[in-house]
Amino acid sequence: MHRAITIIHYHLTEELRDLYLHVEDPCALWLQLRQMFKPVLLQKANDQWETIRFTDFKSVDEYNSALMDIVDGLILCDEIITNEDLIYKTYSTFHPEDVQLINKAKKFTIYEDLLSYLLASEQRKQKIILVTIDKADKLLKRIRELRERVYKCLCHLVFNQIIWLYAIWSLSSRILFRSLSALSMVTRIRDIIFPLHKRTGLKLS
Repeated sequence: MHRAITIIHYHLTEELRDLYLHVEDPCALWLQLRQMFKPVLLQKANDQWETIRFTDFKSVDEYNSALMDIVDGLILCDEIITNEDLIYKTYSTFHPEDVQLINKAKKFTIYEDLLSYLLASEQRKQKIILVTIDKADKLLKRIRELRERVYKCLCHLVFNQIIWLYAIWSLSSRILFRSLSALSMVTRIRDIIFPLHKRTGLKLS
């Protein structure tokens, strides 16, 4: 008993320790403390009960943990929370579009059964999400592979086009060069012949 009262005093503020220093029975001290703080604790627990929503949590476990903390606070203040209360609080805070889930939840009479159903449903959704992500990853990988293949094909085609254009340009240059060379030769011959024609007086037929 002495150890129990010591532990309680250890967790009290200095003002509360002085106030209840005369109380030696730990059970009596606990009841007096609970009676003193009951209105505050009850108001806090009621506010939390009113505001907690299933859709505000990322997982069923997180929601259930928060809900049970609130329930413990209410029970500490002598409030009675039934399975019906827990079930209604849960399905009434589902997303309004989850009509099928709401109707299913209404059929449960024990909160633990509803909790098990929600956990199983959550696991199924997670598996579907994982499968979808895996398929998406494989699809993206396939798209990247196809893109690389298309890129290589385009590079090959462009390279071939450049080679053909270079070959055509080279051939055209050679033909042009030869044409210019022939024209230059004709011009030189003309320059040689016509002056000779003027000096000799020969007529070109």
